[in-house]
Amino acid sequence: MALVVVGPGTPEQAEATRRRNRVDIPLYADPGGSSQESFGFHRFAVRAAQQSGIAMLDRDHVVRYYYRRTVPSLALDIDEVLAAARSVRGD
Repeated sequence: MALVVVGPGTPEQAEATRRRNRVDIPLYADPGGSSQESFGFHRFAVRAAQQSGIAMLDRDHVVRYYYRRTVPSLALDIDEVLAAARSVRGD
């Protein structure tokens, strides 16, 4: 399984986030937000909020886990996410 992390912002912001959080994987930037929009994560100009979440795809690009929230950390169940990752990986 490959892990790909894509977020809004510039490549420089993604690199700064990676360093600040001591993440040992590449973080990719999507300044225009097209990758997020393709998974239904929307920006709300009125409230200056942006949805984010997790979309896990298997090797055939079938979505096996999907989680979307405006404030994802408030309801994120890490055990559920890890179980989904093991399932997609085939454990």
